Amino acid sequence: MPIVSKRRFLNDHLNPLNVQRSDIALLCLSMKLVMWSPSPESPDSHTTTYLVARQFLYSVDISASLTLPTLQAAILIAIYEIGHAIYPGAHTSVSVCVQNAIAMGLGWKSVRWGENNLSWTETEERARVWWAIVILERYIYLGWPRRPLMSEGPGGGELLPSDDAAWDEGNRAPKYAMTASTPVNINMGPFARLAQATHLLDRVLRHVQDSAMPAKPREEEAVQLDQALRALVAFTAAETTQRQMKLCCHTALCHSAMALLHRRYLTSQCTDSDVSVHRRSLARDTMDRVSLEFFLESKKILSGEWPSLDTTSPLVLHWGYEASLHLARSVRAEPQEGTGLALETVQSALQKTNTRWKAAGAYLNILLAHQVTSSTLD
Repeated sequence: MPIVSKRRFLNDHLNPLNVQRSDIALLCLSMKLVMWSPSPESPDSHTTTYLVARQFLYSVDISASLTLPTLQAAILIAIYEIGHAIYPGAHTSVSVCVQNAIAMGLGWKSVRWGENNLSWTETEERARVWWAIVILERYIYLGWPRRPLMSEGPGGGELLPSDDAAWDEGNRAPKYAMTASTPVNINMGPFARLAQATHLLDRVLRHVQDSAMPAKPREEEAVQLDQALRALVAFTAAETTQRQMKLCCHTALCHSAMALLHRRYLTSQCTDSDVSVHRRSLARDTMDRVSLEFFLESKKILSGEWPSLDTTSPLVLHWGYEASLHLARSVRAEPQEGTGLALETVQSALQKTNTRWKAAGAYLNILLAHQVTSSTLD
C-alpha cells in the first residue's frame, strides 16, 4: 500500500538541514512498527514499539495541527492492528483515519489533479492516502457488512492511483489517467488495481446492506457484480503470469467480495422463499471457486513457491477465512476425502501465515469456535 512518496520522504523529510518534526518521527516509527513479525521470543503483538506509537500518535493529535505524515502514520498503525487482530483498536483507528482525513479536506472532490496549488506529487500522495483509508474501511467491514460506512464510496469516475514505479521516481502520470470504471483488461499498477477491486467491494457492501431491493432486481445486480469480480480476477491472474508479478491483495479482495455476495445463500439463515434455484446454484459455484483458488495458493505457501511471507499483505487473510469456512461446511454437509484434505491444507497455510500476521491465527480460532458450536448443536 504505497502511500508515502519515496522522493519527498528522502529529499524533504529526511534532509538533515530541515527542522526536526514530531510527525515525521512518528511516521518513521510507524514504518518500523508495521515491519514487525511475531517470533517465539516475542509472540505478543502489543509490543513496546506499538504502545509507544499509539501514545505518540495521540500526543501529536492533541498538540499539533493535522498533517499528512501524521495521517500516514495512523494508517500504518491501523494496518498493523488489522494484521495482528488487535480489536477493537483496529476499528477505532480506521474510524479516526476517516474523520481526520475529512477534517483535512481529503475526499473524492478534493484529490483531483490541477485543482489546487499543490504539486502533482503532493496531490497524488493525498489521493493515495484517501484511497488507502477507503480500502481499509471496506476491508474491515467484511466482518461486519451491515454497519454503515463512514466514508463515501468511490464512484466509477474517480481517478485511480498512478503507476507505482513512476510515482516513486516522481514522474507525472500520463494524461490518460484511469478511473475506477476503466476496463479490467487495461494494465495498471498494483495499487490502482487494488483501488479498482475496492470499487467493486464497495458496490457489494451496498448491495448487501440494501434490504429493500425487490428480489428480481437484487438477483440481477448480484449476477452483474459476480461477473465483474470474476472478470477482474481472471484478467489479473493472466496479468500476474505475463508480467511476473506476485499475487497481489486485489485478487484476495475480489474473492472476499465474492464470498460476501454469495455465502448467505448457502446457510440456514437464508429462508427467502423467493430466492431462485439459479441464485443458489451461482452461490454454490462461486464459493467452490473461492475455496479452490485459495487452496491452490495454500499449496504454494506450504511448498515454498509463495513469495516471502514478510511481503504478504494482511488483506489476504479474510479470503483464507472464507475459504476455510466454506470447506468446513462442505465437509460437514457431505464428507469427502478430497474436501477434507483441502480444508487441512488451507488451515495449515493460515497457520504458517500466522508467523507473519497474527490475524491468521485469530481466524483459525474463529473457525474452531464454529466447529465446536456446530458439534454442540448436533
